Amino acid sequence: MFIIHFVSPSDPLTLENGSAILTVARSLADAAIEQRHECLIVGGEGQPVTIENAIGWSQRPLDGIFGRAVTASRWTIGASPDYRRLGSAPRSSIGQYADLVIAHNQPWTGAALRRLFPRSRLVLYVHNRILNGVRARIAQRRLADFDHVICVSNYIRDDLVKRTGIPAGKTTTVLNGVNPLRFPNRDRAIDITFVGRMSEEKGPHVLLESLEYLGDLGSSLRIQLIGASWFHGSEALTDYEKRLRALAGRLPQEVSFVGRQNPAEVAEHFAATKVAVVPSIWPDPCPLTIYEAMAAGAALVATDTGGIPELCEGAAVIIPRNDAQALAKALRSLLVNPKLTAKIASTGRARARSRPWSTVWSEALSASVI
Repeated sequence: MFIIHFVSPSDPLTLENGSAILTVARSLADAAIEQRHECLIVGGEGQPVTIENAIGWSQRPLDGIFGRAVTASRWTIGASPDYRRLGSAPRSSIGQYADLVIAHNQPWTGAALRRLFPRSRLVLYVHNRILNGVRARIAQRRLADFDHVICVSNYIRDDLVKRTGIPAGKTTTVLNGVNPLRFPNRDRAIDITFVGRMSEEKGPHVLLESLEYLGDLGSSLRIQLIGASWFHGSEALTDYEKRLRALAGRLPQEVSFVGRQNPAEVAEHFAATKVAVVPSIWPDPCPLTIYEAMAAGAALVATDTGGIPELCEGAAVIIPRNDAQALAKALRSLLVNPKLTAKIASTGRARARSRPWSTVWSEALSASVI
């Protein structure tokens, strides 16, 4: 089977880009190739690809799908399609080269993709709330262009069905996954780790505020915040990031701001962590850091919002969102009780191991060919 993933043209296809959507597409492609399928990822702009195991790159307008040229990365873990052949094929015959076309978070591309791939199975992969503010009948027309819709959590699926009126039978929930083999065993030298975008909705300020209630545990606690304001681009600090540093400067504990890290580096940080925190304030649909922290053997504290509870299923300490005192209480219970920490970490690791990307891909493929 030949599968094409379309990601946003604003998502550069580079190893440095930690975008969740690109990570999911990349991981699904890896898993599919392991099962002897052929995959192509299309998206990105401006720079040659540097994704590991990708060779060659080209910028070609694909019939104006995005109104601009897009970059195609040819994967080489196993058999790969000849992109030059695909790019030069007549529009009427291109469809024979794609058995399955997956558009990630781009409901407005359905009609153009259908024209370009008339004989392909067309699937919309929904990672966040989409079609916000769009009237139901217009949303239904956009979604009607797709054969099936995959959502990364029940939270996203239920919301989409309720707002747009799309038949529930046309949708399937497929939770994200993780590659457990990427996470080594390390000494747990870091007490608390946050990984994510440095934005208010992700809640790193709530973590810092919670530390004010943990002063009695001493100044030897080591805390690290990993990430930047966005997945790629400028390293200049935003006003919010400056606010975080000012808040950290008033704390007795050692707080390190590590900055943006690539996936391999994130795995190393999680592996050295006792307690990982996902303090999202917004209804986070299906954060990849949940299973990454679990796979690394860190005990997890996360908020009761969006799709987070359905990911954890008893494998984490769940707290109310935007509640620094509740977070401090949860952190204290783990930091002073190594047995409880080990129990939560062990349960989490088992949970993560049940969601390898091979399983996620199998579920997505089954849903796609319904």
